[in-house]
Amino acid sequence: MTKPVTTLGKSQYLARNSPTGRAHRGPARASADIARVLRGFDDYGKDPAAYRAARQALLEAADALPQ
Repeated sequence: MTKPVTTLGKSQYLARNSPTGRAHRGPARASADIARVLRGFDDYGKDPAAYRAARQALLEAADALPQ
C-alpha cells in the first residue's frame, strides 16, 4: 500500500531539507545573522564559532534562493 502524496509549500520544503531544520526568511534574517558577528566598522566579534554559524546561515540562505 502506498502513502498519499503530500504537497509541501516552499518554506516547509526548505525547512525540512535544511541542515538546521529552518528556512531562511530573507534579507532581514541575513542582516540579523551578520549582526551577531559584525556590529560596526571597527566593532566585531572574535569568536570563531559565531563566524562559522553566520557563514553557515548565509550559505543556507544562498542555497534557498530560487535559481
